[in-house]
Amino acid sequence: MIVGVGIDIVNCSRVKRIYEKFRERFLSKILTEREIEYISKRKENLIETIATRFAAKESFFKALGTGIKGVSWKDVEIFNHRSGKPFIEVRGRSLKIMKDMAVNPVVHISISHLKDYGVAMVIIEDSGGGE
Repeated sequence: MIVGVGIDIVNCSRVKRIYEKFRERFLSKILTEREIEYISKRKENLIETIATRFAAKESFFKALGTGIKGVSWKDVEIFNHRSGKPFIEVRGRSLKIMKDMAVNPVVHISISHLKDYGVAMVIIEDSGGGE
């Protein structure tokens, strides 16, 4: 059963301007150390990667029903499997809220970008069963 859905679209040009102005300060506000390490290894599409991580986190918070209020950007980490498929790791207050929503929560995510836009969609599902 689906218990939450979120979607977000972001303008990559806007993210680029913010990144160029604040660099590490911006990254350390919205990304974890592991995410910063992950994106620093990217040789191309750096801005698109940052933008879609931002959109993915926004999407997750919308699916959670909180927006960014009361949770932390760093409660959520976005990575990719070797196949390229994205996945989310959740912790902190966000994890508690998610577990209050669902007995056995599973998070599905899709991320994409094209030229100036990045988009992400998150579905939180209660896969049933007990803990």
